[in-house]
Amino acid sequence: MRKLVSLIAPSLFALVAGCGGDSTELPSESFKALQTTACKQFFGCKSKFPGKVEDFEKAFGKTEAECVTKMQAEQSAAESKALDDAVEAGRVKFHEDQAEKCIDGIAAVKCDDTFWADGGGLEKAFDACEKLNIVEGTIANGKDCTIDEECVSQECDAEATKKCVADQ
Repeated sequence: MRKLVSLIAPSLFALVAGCGGDSTELPSESFKALQTTACKQFFGCKSKFPGKVEDFEKAFGKTEAECVTKMQAEQSAAESKALDDAVEAGRVKFHEDQAEKCIDGIAAVKCDDTFWADGGGLEKAFDACEKLNIVEGTIANGKDCTIDEECVSQECDAEATKKCVADQ
């Protein structure tokens, strides 16, 4: 459970950032929907949370709205804008249909005794999202990049070479 709680917020951006097709929606819009859906699920299953109320509130806030705000704080506006800009410029393909599958999968998780468990329903839903092709880079290794998602390999050495590199 601790592993799940510590990974959820930062991994939400990675899920949507990791997702082809001609999309009318930008990744940042899907990320907002994912945050709202996840927080609704967290609060819908708060009664089964295996820790103390204080632990839940520290991780997710006291309300669904506070939960969304906490998750938004994990994602910088600059990161979100960079991804949206890369999609609009054609350096990243955003597969809205795959993002929707991810959101639907998280929304469908049942609030049962396995919801919060390591390897339980919620973790399985997030794992399934990671396997979806939500974003797809179009830049080959050795070419200029600014963010990971632009690269076919999903790895940009943005600090040193500013080039796409092979999976590490």
